[in-house]
Amino acid sequence: MKASNMNAVKFIVIVLVALALRMAAVVVCGGDPVAGVHQYREIVAACKVFPFALGMLAMAYGALLAVYLTFRRYWAGRPAQQGLVFGSLFGLIWVVGMIEGSLVLATSLKHEIIFGLCEVPPILSVGLLGGLLFRSANEDTPTPVASGLMDGLYTSIAIVLSFLAGRYLSYSVINVESAFLKLPAETFLWTLAMGMTVGVLYQFCGRTLPGSPLVKGLLFSFVVFGIDWMLFTQVVPVLFYVTPFEWFRSFVVRVLMDCVFIAMGVAISSGTQREYCRQESRCHEGLSEEMNS
Repeated sequence: MKASNMNAVKFIVIVLVALALRMAAVVVCGGDPVAGVHQYREIVAACKVFPFALGMLAMAYGALLAVYLTFRRYWAGRPAQQGLVFGSLFGLIWVVGMIEGSLVLATSLKHEIIFGLCEVPPILSVGLLGGLLFRSANEDTPTPVASGLMDGLYTSIAIVLSFLAGRYLSYSVINVESAFLKLPAETFLWTLAMGMTVGVLYQFCGRTLPGSPLVKGLLFSFVVFGIDWMLFTQVVPVLFYVTPFEWFRSFVVRVLMDCVFIAMGVAISSGTQREYCRQESRCHEGLSEEMNS
């Protein structure tokens, strides 16, 4: 079998394994808490939900695997280690993302957390199997680090602040669906927690990406993080009845705003640090020349 065909088979097998784990979790933990609040679309209800739900999950798992395989050469660690870190972080993003539903839709916080935790094993399997079944051409070569841990930490803090700014602009001006007015403290804590989660993701999956600060910000926010985040948020409007306007405002614009502000945080912070390093380098060069003369 050709290598390309074998890779396609591996890709499909990994997605199917993730789907099997997710279906097992549904049997054990139950269905989506949103089902008790929103009405299923007629076509979704007629098909008993599962074909649409499995289709959305297959797209999400496939997209995650594609992102992992595309960018893993920029990340440090062996394949199994990379996969576990990647899967753990995106699993955490899904868990934290689910919690927002308990604020906005007044669903059970406990059920939302349990439903989110059900996504962790499938997403972990995507990363781990991706690392084990797809051999990287440079997996035996140390990955170059684009910036130090402290530089990455500063950028992670910038991501948290920019995510907060973008979300509160979305809450107050664009008026996306939120609990901003009803539960202000809880909404702030969730927004802060989500921003911190994205900041941690940047430390492991964004800090060593190539390119200028702007390119790095766009790659991380719109591709590494954004593709998964967009697919995650589309599950509700695909399965449940949502007006076209509300779908666009609360499920598309909100995600795009998140990505734009995350990219701004990365670009501004990384650019500022790069300029600071240049100035420091010039000062050291000037001092060296004075001492030599």
